[in-house]
Amino acid sequence: MTGTLRVDPVCDPGVHLTGVDIRLTGTATGPWENAATTINGAWNGGDTDPCDASTIIQNDPAFPTTGTFVVSMIRMDDGRDAVRLVRMPTGYGYIFGPRGSVFSPSEGEAGSAGESGAAADSGEADLKITEIVVPTGMRPGMTADIQAKFINQGSGSAGPFSLFGYAFAADDYQYSLQSEDVPISGLAAGETKTATLTMRIPADAPSGSWDVKVAVDNSNFSDGGAVVETDENNNERWKRDVLGPEEAAPASQGKADLQVTGVGDLPLEATAGAGSITFTMGLKNAGTASANGFYVSFYLSGDRDITIDDIYLGYGVVDLAAGESKSGPVPVQVPADVLPGMYFVGVIANPRGTVDEQDETNNAAASEEQVLILG
Repeated sequence: MTGTLRVDPVCDPGVHLTGVDIRLTGTATGPWENAATTINGAWNGGDTDPCDASTIIQNDPAFPTTGTFVVSMIRMDDGRDAVRLVRMPTGYGYIFGPRGSVFSPSEGEAGSAGESGAAADSGEADLKITEIVVPTGMRPGMTADIQAKFINQGSGSAGPFSLFGYAFAADDYQYSLQSEDVPISGLAAGETKTATLTMRIPADAPSGSWDVKVAVDNSNFSDGGAVVETDENNNERWKRDVLGPEEAAPASQGKADLQVTGVGDLPLEATAGAGSITFTMGLKNAGTASANGFYVSFYLSGDRDITIDDIYLGYGVVDLAAGESKSGPVPVQVPADVLPGMYFVGVIANPRGTVDEQDETNNAAASEEQVLILG
């Protein structure tokens, strides 16, 4: 297999989606009709300047001009097939549109990743990292905190997904680290959240600066991602030359941090349409600013991963000063259309995102026990 890949750059500071103009030469492991077949090979070319597509970036280890690549088939979350190309050593990825989408490659070329995916499909999410701060800095033998701010700029809600953090030694991109993944319960259209990723740096790691990358939903690295998006190629952001401590991230200055500290004391059973559930809920504002008049929503769920897509039971409105905790009983009615079965009770604080928080990833919790819903 031989071909070329051309991707138009995005002139957006901090977003590593530069342009790319590379040549590919590889060999398939089997017939392309087999979904397990991959194409492995080498590439050469280079990234183009995000604000000047005619300029190839040279002599910068962060923008290599040679490497390897893998092309494979993936199954999207909605069941459609797509093609993924990942090139190394830096792990840039391109998701090419599923069959039946708008994507149509040009004659003799691998196409433009900027055309991939279902272009501007209504009601789909579009996840994007908007800011990265490393308040702890990065040095050997420490655990670094990486704070990432991200938004769903699409027109539809995003279900559960994860954040992924990576760091590359600026002087040697073959030395890299990965953070613990951070699960996110979901993100409504237009909603913004902030989360912290932790990264352990070995004592024998290089002592120089680091280039840090955060990927949301990971479809730009080694996975197809859990969320089908209108644009799968804007899911990562970089922060370069991180070394000493940075000033505290804006996300942690004078903001609330709403947490659900407990959900319990459920009844053994309740009847759909005719019964109620009373449970005990605990809330805390672990931040440094008050949160007044925020919503708290209640749900039934078949599992302990509580999202806004679970069975809605109702809401309350709460005020919490900085550092304040509250707890008490919550009565809710069981909707008539709930199917009989065992359910967890879940709580989400600030489901509408009206309160700007230090950490948006700790707002949901579920009961340990289940309640039996009768028909």
